[in-house]
Amino acid sequence: MNQTSIPEKVRRDWAGILASLLVIVFFSAYLFIFDHPLARSGSALVILSAGLICRHLVRRKLPSGEASGSAQAMLLPLRRLEDQRVRLLRMLWWNIAPLMAGLALFCLGLPRPGSYKILLPASAITVTAIVGWLTLRSLNGKIELLRAQLEITEKLR
Repeated sequence: MNQTSIPEKVRRDWAGILASLLVIVFFSAYLFIFDHPLARSGSALVILSAGLICRHLVRRKLPSGEASGSAQAMLLPLRRLEDQRVRLLRMLWWNIAPLMAGLALFCLGLPRPGSYKILLPASAITVTAIVGWLTLRSLNGKIELLRAQLEITEKLR
C-alpha cells in the first residue's frame, strides 16, 4: 500500500489551513459589502464552517508508529481505512455540509437576479456529493478487500 509521507500530510494540512483562512477573510469582507440578510447569514455560515475546518486541521494528530506483533500489524491497515472512512463522513457532515449551506444562502441573498443563484449552489452541492460518494465507495472497496485477505490468512493458520 502506498502511504503518504508525514511531511506531505503536514504540507497538505497547512495548505488547507491557509485556504480556510482565505475563505474567512473574503467572506468576512462580504459581511460588510452585502446588506441582504440572506447574504450575510450565508457569509456567517461559510465563515463558521471554514473556522471549523481550520480548527480540525490544526488539531489533527499525525499517524502513530506501526503496531507491534504480527496480528496487530495485519489489522493496522484495516483500522486505518475504517478510521479514514469515519473521518470522511464526519468531515462531509460537519464541515462541508455547512459550507455548502452557507454558499447557498449567500448566493440567494445576492442583490442581482439571475440563474446563478440556484445553479452555483446546486452544482457545488452536486459535485461535493459525487466526490464524497466516490471516495466512500473506494474506501469501502479497500476495506472489503482487506477483510477478505484477513479471512484467508486466518483460514491458512
